[in-house]
Order: sequence, then C-alpha cells, then structure tokens
Amino acid sequence: MLREALGAARDLGRVHDIAAVLIRYGFGDLVQRLGMARALERAGPRCT
Repeated sequence: MLREALGAARDLGRVHDIAAVLIRYGFGDLVQRLGMARALERAGPRCT
C-alpha cells in the first residue's frame, strides 16, 4: 500500500508537468475538461 501511495505521488508530479505544458500551449480548456485542474489544485504547488 505504501508503494502505491509513493507511486501515485510521483505520478502526480508528472501530471503537473503535462498540465503545465498543455496550458502553456493554449490547451487550458482541455486540462479543465479532463479534470486535471481540480486534482492539481487539491495537490497544491509542485515542489521540485
């Protein structure tokens, strides 16, 4: 179970990166429609 949680946290960072690229190139509407924006808001800012 811990392994799955750590994997999900790592995947969330990747989702953040993908959403940022989509938004940068004008696909913010797609990010919202896919529900990625809500998930990223709940996760908070990305720490790198």
